[in-house]
Amino acid sequence: MNKLRRILAGTEFHILVFALACLVFSWPLVTLADVPGGPHLYIYLYGFWALLVILLCAMGWAGFPEEEPPDDPGKGD
Repeated sequence: MNKLRRILAGTEFHILVFALACLVFSWPLVTLADVPGGPHLYIYLYGFWALLVILLCAMGWAGFPEEEPPDDPGKGD
């Protein structure tokens, strides 16, 4: 789990997600999904948009430090 957190929190992964999002939503690839007679373009756009949102949420989750267990109240300081 720590390895996944390190990958998601890394700057290189952030750059990769940005580059892939720019590529997926660029003009040549979007026109490939624009087939007449069906909702292919909407499925393409909303599907990749949802995937991007999930990746961004995971990257935000990975940035938070792990919670430490609370101190033992019976323990003397």
